Amino acid sequence: MPIEVQEARSRRAVLVALGGGIAASAAGAFRGLPTARAGVDGDVVLGAANAETTPTSVTNSTDDGTAIEGKGASTATSNSLGLLGEGDTGVLGSGIFGVVGAVDATGIGVYGSASASATPSVYGKTGVVGQSDQGGTAVVGFTGLTATQPPPDTGIYGRSDTGGANGRGLTGFCSVGIGLLGQTNTGVGVRAYSGTNTGVGLRVTGKAAFDRSGKLTIAAGHSSIAKTGIALTSASFILATLQTNVAGLSIQAAVTNPAGSSFTIYLNKAPAVAVAVAWLAVN
Repeated sequence: MPIEVQEARSRRAVLVALGGGIAASAAGAFRGLPTARAGVDGDVVLGAANAETTPTSVTNSTDDGTAIEGKGASTATSNSLGLLGEGDTGVLGSGIFGVVGAVDATGIGVYGSASASATPSVYGKTGVVGQSDQGGTAVVGFTGLTATQPPPDTGIYGRSDTGGANGRGLTGFCSVGIGLLGQTNTGVGVRAYSGTNTGVGLRVTGKAAFDRSGKLTIAAGHSSIAKTGIALTSASFILATLQTNVAGLSIQAAVTNPAGSSFTIYLNKAPAVAVAVAWLAVN
């Protein structure tokens, strides 16, 4: 004998039922309900999948207010979600899409935070912002079946365990400007690292340019030349090679002067013609 499906009740009806002292029976009834339509009074049905053909819009007109808030269980072992969005199977389907409405708006499309800080207004006109000031990771992206814990205090962590030699943890591309920029004030802007003896820490395809390099011209009759205005430390050293072929001529030394932010290149003798010397400052 077919089972007749009971029509889902609205939130108002549920509250009335609770007030009547039948909360247990109401919870049991909702547990087995199929997809429901919103009630005739416009209420969204709790505990059921509400199926509609048009979007449901919620607007909070209060400044700094929140339109919709979702909270998952707060237990230490819980993997619950505060908000879940699922897109269709279409090419442009999106689970969650965040957009700043006006063209000249200064807001943020999607803001994710692992801290109690307020949304930083300095990141206005930004599609996605990730923030963590508790020793965590702001943004994590990975491909593969196993997600590993990213290193702490990381702004963006990208990892790929698929694709073999073509796998990429992080890719930056720019048709004209800079594809990927790493910058620091006192630390290391970009560190290339290989954890094995078979891996390659850094590989450059195409031209490589170094600001701490160049060419110097030693005038005829002189055996040395100084380069100033370059910051050096006690660990710095200069690589120098002659760019002019003169029989018997060689570079005798390249001496650094960290205190004076300079170095001097010495030849073994004074040539009769001007010669060029290429240099590269390391460390």
